[in-house]
Amino acid sequence: MSGTVVVYNGVEIRNCETLVFNNTIHYDESNTDAVYSVFRCRWRGMIVPGYPMNVGISSGPGNNSAAANYTSIRSQLMQPRQSLTVTIGPDTLITCTGQNLAAADADVNNGPKPQALDIIHVAGFRVLTVEFEIEFAIMACDGKPHGDPAAVAAVINTPEVISNRWTAQETRDENFYSELEYSGALKVRRITQGPDLFRYLVVPPLLPGFQRMRCNFTVEPNGLGMHYRVMDKQQYAAPPPPATDWEAHYTIEAQNQAKIYSTVDVSLNGPPGVNRGALLVAALQVCEARLGNLRQVPVNPAPGGGNQPPRAVMVESATIREQLKDNKIQVTIRALETTAAENLSAMLSLPFQKIGVSLADGPERVDGYNAIHWPVPTLYNYAVGAFVMKLADPCLKKIPSLAGEQLVGEGAKRPPPPKSPGDPPGDNTAIDFRFSTGTLSDYPTKISPAQRAHIYTVVEIYNNYETTTGIYMLPKADSPAPNRPTADFVDLHGPITTRVLKMRAERAYVRPEMPKAERIRKDLNGITEYLLSKQVVAVSPTLLADGKNFLFAAEVQYVYGLSREPTDNELLIAGASPIDTLTANQTAFPMANLKDTKIQGGNSQ
Repeated sequence: MSGTVVVYNGVEIRNCETLVFNNTIHYDESNTDAVYSVFRCRWRGMIVPGYPMNVGISSGPGNNSAAANYTSIRSQLMQPRQSLTVTIGPDTLITCTGQNLAAADADVNNGPKPQALDIIHVAGFRVLTVEFEIEFAIMACDGKPHGDPAAVAAVINTPEVISNRWTAQETRDENFYSELEYSGALKVRRITQGPDLFRYLVVPPLLPGFQRMRCNFTVEPNGLGMHYRVMDKQQYAAPPPPATDWEAHYTIEAQNQAKIYSTVDVSLNGPPGVNRGALLVAALQVCEARLGNLRQVPVNPAPGGGNQPPRAVMVESATIREQLKDNKIQVTIRALETTAAENLSAMLSLPFQKIGVSLADGPERVDGYNAIHWPVPTLYNYAVGAFVMKLADPCLKKIPSLAGEQLVGEGAKRPPPPKSPGDPPGDNTAIDFRFSTGTLSDYPTKISPAQRAHIYTVVEIYNNYETTTGIYMLPKADSPAPNRPTADFVDLHGPITTRVLKMRAERAYVRPEMPKAERIRKDLNGITEYLLSKQVVAVSPTLLADGKNFLFAAEVQYVYGLSREPTDNELLIAGASPIDTLTANQTAFPMANLKDTKIQGGNSQ
């Protein structure tokens, strides 16, 4: 494209060569809705210090070297979410805003996102030919150029939600009850208006006779999408308000043809914040709906009835159970039916009449009860917008976290861990275990002070003892014959022993401590060791995940010659690690542990 000018984050590439200009449509997960257009572009231009602005890439004033100019340009061109403008002659082809997320032409996929800045050619140590590649996503709502005011106005008028697709599934069990499940994905234009703010668009109304079993909302890491799942289940009867779920049983028991007992067992679950006293009142109302007015004083019925009430209940036992962990109340009442009936059939007819009657009917009905209206949970149990994501940049010193924006890098202080209510005051420097009774006494540990100060992540120590016996094998020159020896053995000198010490260590924050090679030393057995050779490997440190500290490593290898071979009753050095407090004597290997075994075969072994 002749006359193309690309401006990104203040860097201008004038009269550049367009190598790639790829435009694809990004669809939602169901491949139904066209969500936005994705552009991937690559331009080639030159960094020429001291040249006018209309040639190549503007490198600013001065006559800097090619390396200095490349470093400066790279720091600007490789920053994500900056503003991008592409013009051809007097016409604007593309405008895409990054940091100003509220702008109408803002990138809708947390971009623009630089992909590459490649050096193609270097000339004279001053002139660089580079290729710059970037990816960005925009909404093209009409056929006009993206920078045209009409196109900008069209984008402004589009909603924040750019896609919402879902599936609906029904399952029926053996009793013909239905289970409904809705699952889908919602996409928004910008991270500042997170998808969690639009739950009201994805939660369907609760159908009569259905209970809302579960709602699940998962916000994607990019902060632009949310997956949701809603499950409803058909139930026979809803609980009395303010309960959200319940279990209730009504039992009639006849004894000796003279006594009729009625038992009601009610268990009510409530949502967070509902007073348990209200649940208790609702549970007692359910009991009265089956047993009758429990507050009426029962009277022994006289023969013939007289002025006595036709039916009353005498409470025999009542149990109220409160769960302290969950918002749950359980009530069980067992009552003796007292009537003026003359026979068992007449006595049973009164409590039988209660079976199948709705709690909303009858003289002792539960006020405000509706068997098909289940409570609907609120969309949020916390501050709206708690799931709105934040953006981070590796060049900044602040990163987003679930506890708010945190400062990292130089000068940052590690925030203390959160405390639970009722915790005693402390400096939060270490985990403190507390027990309800008694105290934990101190006990000696084998962790070294060096390990407590700065952690050794790896320590490997090997001591390889190799002894040459001085016996050499020489082949015979004559022709071999069956069962005749083909080699002679010559004892030229006494045993010669060497010890090769190899150690590798990694340590966080500071460099590991390695043993110093000694030219002449004594081992645990008093044997004199002479340093024959040494090798020290300096390993480049690795940056840790916090972006501030390093993991250091080092390797050494020392070869010692021993003045004599260790005997069967002496110790071989294994090495003492800086991780623990064990001494060299505690880690040594006794030669006495080399015993006669049958592993190798033969008479004695």
